[in-house]
Amino acid sequence: MLCTDYHVFDNPLVQSDLQVFSIDLSLPHSPETEPDGYAPLEMSTLPSAVTDYMAETVCDMIPIVKPATCSSPLPELVYFIHKMSVRSHMDWQVAIIALIYLHRCKRALPKGAVGNPDTAHRMFLAAVLIASKFVQDANMTVTPRLTNQKLCSLCDGMYTLRDIGDLERAFLKILKYRCWVSHDDIHRFLYKHRADLLL
Repeated sequence: MLCTDYHVFDNPLVQSDLQVFSIDLSLPHSPETEPDGYAPLEMSTLPSAVTDYMAETVCDMIPIVKPATCSSPLPELVYFIHKMSVRSHMDWQVAIIALIYLHRCKRALPKGAVGNPDTAHRMFLAAVLIASKFVQDANMTVTPRLTNQKLCSLCDGMYTLRDIGDLERAFLKILKYRCWVSHDDIHRFLYKHRADLLL
């Protein structure tokens, strides 16, 4: 269910592109109630240091303005990221490239921009979706490509297929479609953030 009180980014030039990141929705499944056919949360292939750093990265991207009232609570961010990484079978390549995209996005955001409580959830989903498509196109992984439809189904009704498409387009516009990530970019990122990722 959507919050009716939007607190979108202040800059009017980017408001329409970024508004899709500031809608508050909730995730209906609790940690104990995974739908059939998905791996349990304990089976994550990514170390917790990676998912924790992803949560830290999206939390630090933009200040959050909490609405006075909201229809339903959000899933806790670290749990949400961990859950989505397991259910999407996210591998190292996707995780690191998604982090690179999030850092690029942070640099591109206008000063004074603010978001709603689920902005971090939305930024994470958009970055992972685009990273998954990139690594498949670049033949960097054998992991199945994450599609908009699959991501929508993994969200269990938290976002519609249209929401996912809007997130993807808005994130690409923020990045100015700079999606290419070279092996050198990856090595530099890993070296710079080796302490954060416990490498």
